[in-house]
Parts: sequence; structure tokens; C-alpha cells
Amino acid sequence: MAVGPRRKSAARVRLSRGRATCSAPPPRMRRLLAAVFLASVPAAAQTLSPGGPANSFEFTTFVGGQGQLTDFRFLPDGRVVMTEKTGAVKVRRTDGTVVTAGSFTVDSGSEKGLLGVEVDPQFQINGFLYFYASDGPTTANKHRVLRVRLNPDNTLQCTGSCSTAQTGVTVLLQNLAGPANHDGGALAIGPDGKLYVGVGDTGCNSGIPPGTTIGNYIATCLTTANGKVLRINLDGTIPADNPLAAPGTTVPACNGSCGSGPDPGTLVTGARTEIWAWGFRNPFRFSFDPQTGNLWVGDVGEVSYEEIDLVRKGQHHGWPYREGGFGYPVTTCANLGPNGVGANCVEPAYFCEHAGAAGDNDGNCQSITGGVFVDSASFPPPYRGRYFFGDNANGNVWTLTPNANRDGFVTSPRADFGTDFGTVTRFLVGPDGALYVSAAGGSIFRIAPKPGVDAGTPDAGPPDAGPPDAGPPDAGRPDAGPRPDAGPPLDAGPIDFGGGTPPGGLAGGAPFQGPDTCKLCHSAAEIGGGGSDGPWDGWAATMMASAIRDPLFQAALSVANQDVLGIGQWCLRCHSPTSYVQGHSLPASGSALDAVDRAGVSCEACHRTRTDAGLIGNAQLTFEPSFTVHGPYPNVDSPAHTGAQDLAVSQSSLCGQCHEVRNPVLKRAGSQRAFPLDTTYSEWLQSAYASGPGAKTCQDCHMVRAAQDAPVAKDGPVRPTPSRHAFVGGNVWGLDAVRAAAAPGELAGLDAAFAANRTAALQNLAGAADVQILLPQGSIPVETEVQLKIRVFNRTGHKLPTGYADGRRVFLELRVNDQVVSGAYDSDAGVLVADPQLAVFEAVHARRDGGLDHLALHDTILKDTRIEPLGFRPDEDTAPVGITFPRDADGGAMGAAEWTYRVRLPSSALAAGSATVEARLFHQATTREYVEALAAANVTDGKGDQLHAIWETTGRAAPVLMTSTRVSAPLTQGGDVVGGCGCRSTSGAAVLPALLVLLAWGAARRRTSVT
Repeated sequence: MAVGPRRKSAARVRLSRGRATCSAPPPRMRRLLAAVFLASVPAAAQTLSPGGPANSFEFTTFVGGQGQLTDFRFLPDGRVVMTEKTGAVKVRRTDGTVVTAGSFTVDSGSEKGLLGVEVDPQFQINGFLYFYASDGPTTANKHRVLRVRLNPDNTLQCTGSCSTAQTGVTVLLQNLAGPANHDGGALAIGPDGKLYVGVGDTGCNSGIPPGTTIGNYIATCLTTANGKVLRINLDGTIPADNPLAAPGTTVPACNGSCGSGPDPGTLVTGARTEIWAWGFRNPFRFSFDPQTGNLWVGDVGEVSYEEIDLVRKGQHHGWPYREGGFGYPVTTCANLGPNGVGANCVEPAYFCEHAGAAGDNDGNCQSITGGVFVDSASFPPPYRGRYFFGDNANGNVWTLTPNANRDGFVTSPRADFGTDFGTVTRFLVGPDGALYVSAAGGSIFRIAPKPGVDAGTPDAGPPDAGPPDAGPPDAGRPDAGPRPDAGPPLDAGPIDFGGGTPPGGLAGGAPFQGPDTCKLCHSAAEIGGGGSDGPWDGWAATMMASAIRDPLFQAALSVANQDVLGIGQWCLRCHSPTSYVQGHSLPASGSALDAVDRAGVSCEACHRTRTDAGLIGNAQLTFEPSFTVHGPYPNVDSPAHTGAQDLAVSQSSLCGQCHEVRNPVLKRAGSQRAFPLDTTYSEWLQSAYASGPGAKTCQDCHMVRAAQDAPVAKDGPVRPTPSRHAFVGGNVWGLDAVRAAAAPGELAGLDAAFAANRTAALQNLAGAADVQILLPQGSIPVETEVQLKIRVFNRTGHKLPTGYADGRRVFLELRVNDQVVSGAYDSDAGVLVADPQLAVFEAVHARRDGGLDHLALHDTILKDTRIEPLGFRPDEDTAPVGITFPRDADGGAMGAAEWTYRVRLPSSALAAGSATVEARLFHQATTREYVEALAAANVTDGKGDQLHAIWETTGRAAPVLMTSTRVSAPLTQGGDVVGGCGCRSTSGAAVLPALLVLLAWGAARRRTSVT
């Protein structure tokens, strides 16, 4: 049975010097096999190519034993939805089991079937999936794009065998012809939030080399949708900016049959307005570059060449006139566009021959499967940033290296990566950064770096590695000189800590029970089924549970109490809400805390409280006097407590109680506003994520829902996909530090939970940002000072980084030919090496006299270069200080920062023809400077020294690599001209249109993350 775009037999694979070669069947046999069921290429023994791939990566089967898999996608909660050629839709749950969600009645003859699936950007809200199905009633209306909801119980909303007659199935696109093969099947939602669809040319009159007699003009006929890449809105309507959508548009006459070529001398109406680009034979798989937003299409060739095309609006990609850069003149396409005009045929970005390699051309291709760019921070630098693709006829997997601007590939041949993968049908980068490859034999394979493979540790580099000053330097924190001492403590008299339940306000009410009581019903051991998915289990290994145990907090608390008498109550109210209400926050050192208080932000801190309007921030929580537990579910029946459904526990305002912190004593210098210590909630509230179609709450990202329904209490009912209480953030070092600070046995039995939360934090950081390199246009002269730019995209719903400012930072490391140019980190000393071009994104708070590291006395923001989230509109206390960010025409932030460097590319790289430029983004939870400052400032107890000792034994809070990218810069002999960056300035309103597209995609496609 044929799968995907194949129209050749399963040729035998033989290995020759690590490269697969194939003996293709004769044309007559190919024509015969096109008309019958073909067996998919068996994946005999998947092998990674000798050398780098085999040495650096490991290969595992992620899913096995299924039917003929045609496509798959990851869902936001980690589940995987898969399609099979015969119509089945399956779901791999997060525990590894596979269930059938439903099926469609499809025509699975030849290459037809259920061929593609895509996930709605708002899936967590609407549950929508999109399918490319050969379920139409006639040959002329064979393929259709359908939308169906996936229910929380892993079933499709349609019942039995899904059909358009059921109310749960919506037809978004139809009248795509499908007589036999060349059926397409690609689906992808682009950066603009539109659904892109790849449709084949129907396969009539096959077997014709380029430049000979043409028998199939369908791909160039604009009154039919076949042989095209289409673009529609997610409700099936036509975007007004599609190239043929303008009222009155005419196109060259043709009737949509194989032999009807377009007549530019006769213009007619009736164009298929869904068309985005045309001139394709079979665009079976495509994907969008996550950095540039470019659409890359793998177009399956005829008998000579296979192509990878960079596809843009309104372009003719040559078929049937050209293939692989050969055939009729490129001018043939010039008058075949809308209104009888157009441009030359667009040449492929890459092609390979069916025969052996000839000259600079790659060979041994049979039937291409378009791939993906892999920018995962975990991938070692030689492979990070490459385009991975394959061949579904011979089972090979290859990589290509993009050029500097990622709008083409370098001229060096493709690199072998693996063989015998079978009929490859999809490449995806998973949420863990690994590469996933599906094959029609019924498997999905996972390819990830082997343990211990260097993914990029910060390199110290020589102190003089930085090039000449590129403008205003950023040497990190502006605290190189002596720090003024805080002096004697400030006595502010009685402190107004705001509203909510005051100390002693629950006298006579139900006493706090503490999390050990909650554990009796809400732990995995009591719920049953094993694992660590009980609410208590997830919470116990978090920074929330260790909010009092945190050694950095303890050291800062001691210094704060030295600086302002009684201010520690303010700190304890968030780090231990029960202590404040019970009156245990005096003494302000926390010495009176009991066992319940030392549980930090415990169960009752969220589930026995309510948030009143106007009282958000500084933990102004109102506690229930009775033991009434607030939660998202109705009809709570527990012998231990009363239940109350309260949707506020799922709203950001609850999180804002302790992630919006302002000094109750000191005003911001020059104002009457309380000094803002932590504004994460305001940052979210002022971003695009607070409202609108892309809205997300804090809980959506930090309490990700389980993949399947489950009970959350002993003997309790099954709840729909309950939220996990892991509260995943980005403080990797913090988790290590609280474990080191714990008393012996205090965290017994939680090793696995801490390890899981640490891994989740690393993954969260990896998804929190992207970086992009912009090089000067054309070849770059060696040993000549040139400018290049690095863009950093914030993919979170708040500033990057966010939260408690002191010591927390994100910084860029720039490398040229693996030598650090800027951003070197000395891991032995635990310091970031200052250089004139250093890019550090952080907030620095201080006193008016310049003193640092005494948070209770801070009243001035010296610097706030943290990267704004998408759509951010700051107020007086969240506005950036010391940097200007690009904004759209409406004043909203574009969610990115841009940094300019001046570099000289070495002449030693000239022989290779190019130099490598790499940008790495690191996150650091705290710095040596801040740890040592707290230790030095602490004169009342040993908390500062304890923090320093823990910092020393836990890796000195080493920076964590978030993401990186690597490009090749073409070189030429040096000259006298200083190269300029081939991109526009980021100041003003009309700024970087491409960046707008990228960030719109980020808002639609990515979940937000906290660091």
C-alpha cells in the first residue's frame, strides 16, 4: 500500500562508504506500481551514520507497532496525536500507551488516505485538530481539510467512523482532486496564524523529465487548487492578502485538466483564492523555520530530481516546466501569474538527483520528505541549526547547513545522518528538543544527543577576546566600585502591610492542618496507581514547598532585618503565608515559625484563601476561618474538609499575590509609589498574554495539565486532565540549593521528584527564548571590522528574566569559529568576564546613594534591560531603563531585543570559504557578586556564610544554556570597507516587518514559560 508521496517501488538499499544507493525499477514497473497497493519501505535496522552522528546521538523507538503512520504532532501537554493511512487517529499518552481516538472513512487506495494532521495554537482552550483526508465523495472532490475537536478523554468529538455528516466535523477546504497519486497532505500553521496546505498535481501523465513534452499542466493552472501551497484562515475563510484574493483578479485561462495549459493571452476570473504559491509536483511535507518564519517545502520530484523550496507569496516554483533547476527557461513562468503577469520560475534552494552525484550535485535521491530545522540547545554545535530531511523511498536521513540568513543552504554537499529509516513521513522537533522521525511502518523514532555529549558549556576565553567597542558598553552590574554600607537600621515605626487577613485574624477558627495532613488524601501513594502525579507529590519538590528553606532567601532575610526594623514580616508573608496569619512572623527573623509555617507556600496558602479585587500583591490574602478548601471542581465530598468551587485558583490574580511585591516602607525615588521589587504579575497583565485570542494564565504554563483524566484525591472521582502541581519555573540552581540546605531526612523520598522538576526547569528555559544571527549581506571580507546583529526573542508571558531582580540575569555569548568574542564566562572563578560589547539582560535595584544588595532599602532602578514580552505596554514602574526595545505601530512590544557587535572574521577561515558564527543565550539564577555581597553584609547570624558554602558546593550557580544558533558566514579577501549589517534599525515604528511575523507566530504557537 503506497504511503505519502511515493511513486517508486521499495528499492533495495545497499551501503557504500556510509551512503545508501538504490537500484530503481524501470519506468514501466513504476507506472504499474502507481496503480496498485505498494508496501512501505521496511525499516530493517535504523542506523546512524558512522562518525559524528553515531558518536554523538542515540536512537530509540518512541512509538512502535502501529499501522501505516502518515503524520504526527505533539500536543501542548506532551501527548502525541498520530494519523494512519487507513483513517485511524491515535494518541500516545504521556505514560507511553497508545489509544485510538477515532477514525475517518477515507479512500486509502494508491497514495490516498488520512495524510496529515495539525494542532490548533489554542488547543488547550478549543481542542481543535486539523486533518488532510481523502474522504471526499468524488474524484474531483477527493481531498478535504477537516477540523475536529479532541476531547480530554482522548476521543474525537465525532463518534464511530467520523464523517462530515456528523456535527463534530467541520469542512474547511474541499474540491481538491485526487484520482490516484501525487496527493500532497502537508498541513502547518504559519507564523501569521494561517493554515497552509500542500496539494499534489494529481499524478496524471507521469514519468516526464524536465524540458520535454508536458502532459500535466495542473500545477500551473490557477483555477485549480492542485499542485499548489494553499493558505486559509483557521475557520476556512480566505485571507484577504492571498495573492489571488483581491476582487477582480484574473488569471490565464485553463480548465484544470491535465492537458490544458494556461493561456496568458486569455484572462479569466474564477481563480482558487486559497492559493499562496504554485508550480509544485507534490508538496508532501513542509515546515516553518522557527527563527525566520520562512516556509520550507519538500517537493517530491518526477524521474530526475527532488527539491527543497523556500516558498514565499505569489511565486511560481517551476513545475511542470522545470525541476531541480533544469528544463525550460526560467522566463517561461513570467506571464503565468495573476492578471497575466508574474516573475521568472523560482529555483529550488536545494535539489538532488535520482542518479549518482554529478559535479556539485548530490545524488541517490528517490522521493523526498521535507524536514525541519533543529535549533535545540541540547544538540552539539556541529548539528545545531541544521536542516534535517529524508527520503521515503530509500530510508535515508540527511542534513543541510543553512547560510547566514537562513534563506538558503551553503554549497557544500549534504551530510549523511542515518540509513534504513523506512518510509519516512514526518520530521518534528519535540518539546524536549529531540528530533522525532515517523515511518509508515508504524514507528516514531527519537534521536537525541548521547549523555555526556557537550551541548555547549560556557567557554571562558581570553579576557581580550572582545573586539573593538561596538557602542555603549554593558559591563554587567554597575557596581565595580566599593559598595556603600547600609548604615544603622531604619526604624520606620509601625509598618502597614496592607489588607487581607491580619496576624491573629483566624483566632477561634479552624487551625491550619499543614501539607502532611493533605498528603493523607492527595499523594500518589494514597490515590493509588503509583507514580508521582498526586498534587502533594508534585508540590513537595518545588521552590514553593522550599520557600522558607531557600538559603538565598534566608541570607537576604537576615540582611533585610538588619536594614529595616521589622521588615522581615513583609518577606515572610509571601514565603510563608500561614506564619503571618498565625502571628508567627514576629520575631521577623522567622524564629517562631512552626512546622506548618516552614512548609512555605503550602496547600492552604492557595486553597484556603481568596483574592479580593484591589488587594493583589504583597500576599494580601483573605483566609477562610473554617477548614473550607477552594478548588476548581464542584461537588467535593471529603470527610476531612468542606469543598468550595472557586475558579480563582486557576486565575493569574492568585499568583499575583506573591509575584507582585512592593516595599511597604520606601517609595520609589522621585515618586509617591511604593518601590517595586517584583513585577511579574504586572508584566503579564501588560502583555499580549493577559487577554485576547492568545491569552494564557500563569497556571496554563506553570501547572501544565496532565495528559489524561485522573483522580486527585483518595477515593475521589476522576477529574478531567488535572493540573500538575509542579510549578515549573527556571530556577535550576535553586532546586539544587534547597536540597543542599535541607536537614538530613527532611526531603526523604523526594529524589525522583526533584530530579523530574529540575529536568522540567531545564526544558522550560529551553523554550523561553530563541536567538537569531543577522550577518552583513553577501560575502564578508576577512580581517575587516564588520557589524552583525543578534536578536533575542522572548517567548514567555513576562520579562526575561523576571521576578526577584538581584543576581538574576540572562546574557549572550558570541563565538566566531568556536572562539569566544563576547560573553565569556569563567567557570573556575564563577564570574562573567566584562568586555565592551557584553549583552546582559537584567534589572539592577539600588539606593539613591548607589548602595546595592540591600533590597529592603532599595528605592532606585539603575537598570532594567530585561526583554519585554510580546505586546507589552509598560507603566511607570515596569518601563525599561538603559535600553530601547522595538515596538509595533500600536506601541506594543515586539517581544525581542537586538544587540549589535563589531567583529573581525579570521583570515585563517578563508581557505574553508566560510566562518562559523554562533550565538548562545544563558540564564543564571544568581551571581557570585550577589552571593558574596550577602555574606559580607550579614553581621547578625551565619546565614550569609551558609549561602556561600552551599553556592560553592552546588556548582556556583553555573549559567544554564537556554538556546543557541550557529550559521556559516561566506568569506572573501579583506578590503578597506567596513561591512554594514544587512538589516534595518530597530528604532521607530516601522521596524523589522519580518520580526513582527516571527513574534506573531510565537504568540500563536508557543506556550509561555517563566525563568
